[in-house]
Amino acid sequence: MPNITGCYEPPFDPRDRPPTWLVPLAALNHRPTTMLVICKACQHKRRWPVGELVERYGGRQMVQEVWIRWRCSRCGLADCLPCAVEAG
Repeated sequence: MPNITGCYEPPFDPRDRPPTWLVPLAALNHRPTTMLVICKACQHKRRWPVGELVERYGGRQMVQEVWIRWRCSRCGLADCLPCAVEAG
């Protein structure tokens, strides 16, 4: 099976993200939901409860705008892949 979390072809601009996450954080907070983020360089994974992100950034903040700020805590790269998963 091909690796879908491989690195982007250089040059990678972390601010030039596809508009797939133009949704407010509050829209993901209707159920117990977790935001899973995978570093595409080192495969490090991080999970945040969406409720915690709403408290920190506000419910009107777009996921896209938060995504641009994220950097991997292990390798420091900004090449991360987010997804929302139901907690349970």
